[in-house]
Order: sequence, then structure tokens, then C-alpha cells
Amino acid sequence: LYSSDLFNSITVCKKFDEIYLEAFLASYIRRSKGGIDFIEKVNIQINNILSEGEPYLIKVAKKMRLTPRVLSKKIRNEGKEFKLLVKQKRHEKALTLLKNEDVKLSDIAYTLGYTEHSAFTRAFKSWAGCSPCQFRKHLK
Repeated sequence: LYSSDLFNSITVCKKFDEIYLEAFLASYIRRSKGGIDFIEKVNIQINNILSEGEPYLIKVAKKMRLTPRVLSKKIRNEGKEFKLLVKQKRHEKALTLLKNEDVKLSDIAYTLGYTEHSAFTRAFKSWAGCSPCQFRKHLK
């Protein structure tokens, strides 16, 4: 589910439930075999502090009881980038929240750490190639 190629090329994801389920099952199998890997721990912390605003590296490092430099180095050693992890987590959470029509777009924006609805709309358009409203209409 964290594949940037998937999210960069998404137009309308009618198979979102199927993809989401596959990603969940793959994640579940990894956890049951050997615990949660480091990147998953970082993603959990990013998810936990998204609604507090921009999940800066220093905030995540503090939650994980690491220095920002050590956290950054460990993430790079895993072949990832912190900013990309934040972007992917926001996208994943946005897709999940957009499925619920009772949740307002402005509430989704604030939940994802955006200060304005328009910033969320611009970011979503860059991810999905359509606005959040258009995406919701296609989900119906």
C-alpha cells in the first residue's frame, strides 16, 4: 500500500478495498512472523501525530526516543525518506476517510494536519489526479 507508483498513477480506484485488504494482510503476516519493522513503527508515529499539524522529523524522533539525526539515518538505511513516508501516510488516511461520506472534507484536511482545506485539495490532486470531491463521486 505504500508504493509511490501506485499512488502516483491512481485515477479512480474501484479495487481500493481489494488493495487495502491485500496490504493489511501482508502487514499482518509480517507482524506475526517477526514483529513490527522499523518503518512500520515510524509510520505509526506519523499517523499518531498527523492531526497535530505537520509531523516534523523532530516530533517523530522525540516520540520514538531518538535524535532527529539518528531517526533520519535509520530511515535512509531502510531505503526510505521521511517526507515520502509522511506523504504516503496522509494519502492512505485520506483515501480511508473519503470512503465515509459523513466526514466533511474540511475535517479530513485538519485530521491530516493541513491548516486549510485548499492545501489538502491541492495535495490530493497531485496524488490522485482528481479532487477529493471527484474521487468521492467515483466511489459511489
